[in-house]
Amino acid sequence: MLFAVLFTWFYQASLVGLFEKLPLLSEDTLPPGLPTLSIFTLTYIIWDRYLWRFPVIRKFTSMPDLNGEWYGGLQSSYEQTTMGDFQADGGTEKHGPKMTIDQTWTSIQVTIEFKNSVSSSQTASIMHDMTTPVLRLTYQNRPTGDSQESMTIHEGTNDLHLRQQGDERFLEGKYYTDEHRNNHGQVRFKQDERSLGQQILD
Repeated sequence: MLFAVLFTWFYQASLVGLFEKLPLLSEDTLPPGLPTLSIFTLTYIIWDRYLWRFPVIRKFTSMPDLNGEWYGGLQSSYEQTTMGDFQADGGTEKHGPKMTIDQTWTSIQVTIEFKNSVSSSQTASIMHDMTTPVLRLTYQNRPTGDSQESMTIHEGTNDLHLRQQGDERFLEGKYYTDEHRNNHGQVRFKQDERSLGQQILD
């Protein structure tokens, strides 16, 4: 948070002139540390939600911006299920699973909507292997009202690798469910063009 510290110092320096112009607003009338605390908190919030997403900053932090909607396909060991388009081109069919990622600098929330269930992340973090960033998450899957009776609440894990192909971005990898369902498979999501366009890009 070097940016926040430097900005706080600049803010404090600028207060000297302000105190001289406004007698009612002085260091004696304000609670000790309030200006420093307030500007640090404000700067931290701005950083957490917005500043880290700028490309020039992400080049130094190596933090990918995954915000938005992703559409994809799934291949599962459960009754050899296939959802969406899981061909070589990856998730392009909107009737497949939809993943929504809400990301700040300090947190990631992931929701995956299937036809008959919804998975919500319990933990999520971005790791780095030798080549690509990896979105690693644990989730809980809850059947919706129109799901089959055999479907039950269960938990699982995902390791999704970020791939860049031209102007398109994909998250793809494997998933595993808990011992109650004991399924596994592969998923591949393509970032929606509208979400990609809303990002803070180069």
